[in-house]
Amino acid sequence: MFCTESMAELGHLLRAPDTAGIDPDRIYPVGGLRDEMTQYRPTKTVFERWGVPDSNVTEWGCGHFGVLLRVMRTQQFQHLLTGVLDAPRQYAGLEPATSI
Repeated sequence: MFCTESMAELGHLLRAPDTAGIDPDRIYPVGGLRDEMTQYRPTKTVFERWGVPDSNVTEWGCGHFGVLLRVMRTQQFQHLLTGVLDAPRQYAGLEPATSI
């Protein structure tokens, strides 16, 4: 059973590391400002500590499932995702950059 004591034993596995495992410029967090399941605000603090650029952060005024619905159903997220996925090819000179 999970309680404060048992969770404390797992803390070293659950806490975010002090630095990002990849270049912070390649991290694109998406979160809901009213998400009570994943507690977005403390998570955002981690992104800030890691140096993730504000321009990479997408925030919506919704909860956990609202984020999921927007990810699945909005063009905003689809454009973000395709832009991020295309970026490595553009930087390598394999494809010309296009505007979205």
